[in-house]
Amino acid sequence: MNMLRKFVLILFAFALAAPGLCQVSDSKKINKIKRDNQFLYAEATMKDADEAYEAALELLNGYIDEYVQTKKKFNSSDNIIIKDMGSNTERLQMQRGELTRVFVYVKKSDIIPAENSTIRENAGKKEEPQMVATVGEEEQLEPDTSLRLEKAWQQALIDELLTLRTIIEAKSRLNYLRTEYKVKRVGTPDSCRDKAAAYWVIGDESGNLITVLGMGSSERVNFKTMQMDSLDNYQGASAIWFTMSN
Repeated sequence: MNMLRKFVLILFAFALAAPGLCQVSDSKKINKIKRDNQFLYAEATMKDADEAYEAALELLNGYIDEYVQTKKKFNSSDNIIIKDMGSNTERLQMQRGELTRVFVYVKKSDIIPAENSTIRENAGKKEEPQMVATVGEEEQLEPDTSLRLEKAWQQALIDELLTLRTIIEAKSRLNYLRTEYKVKRVGTPDSCRDKAAAYWVIGDESGNLITVLGMGSSERVNFKTMQMDSLDNYQGASAIWFTMSN
């Protein structure tokens, strides 16, 4: 075997091994988190990556709920905020097809009572000029109360979300409501398979909550203004989607 052929074979062998090295690295990270008492974690393995994530997240939310109930600092708080949630996805090749293993985790110190969280205005931020449209009193739209949801508990859930200040708070609350089976799914825009069948929490570029939009293909209820609106009016805005139980 000449030197050139030997060099090519070495490169080929390394290329075959590279994906395995990534999985080994992920496995080491997962095992390290599992051994560390500072974290809460959960995992699920399914054919569909999104379903695996949702199943793992649902388990983790249950563990978070159990953890919160054991800590005195949460006794006087109705809501909690999770400052950061990490996820580690590892794909495993199986003989009967491809499965996806999803491992989700959160650091216990990042779970805090909502009352301890304070949002301050950035004094150094330059205000961008805004165009304000003025309409006559006869043209101003009045809230249409007939647009409220028929089921009182569902409307109460929406009303509660509208009292929150940020998208992060809304996501935290929705994840908690999943453990009570009031909310089925929560996700980011790129994970939504059916935008028309989902409710949308809309925020500004800083993550401050603007409104909640109802379901609909073209027009949907804006629960803040109680007028018809469209998701297309919030292109580029921060947002999360969710579905409710029937």
